[in-house]
Amino acid sequence: MLESEAMSTALGVTVCGDREFRWGERTFIMGVLNLTPDSFSGDGL
Repeated sequence: MLESEAMSTALGVTVCGDREFRWGERTFIMGVLNLTPDSFSGDGL
């Protein structure tokens, strides 16, 4: 087994809807958009 195959197997796969994320094979970017006015506590000004 190649090192990259072993890493992919160790990190696993996450299924979300019809998508399959194979950790270690590529880079994934996630963002959070919070639209509530009281986000992150404090005045925000």
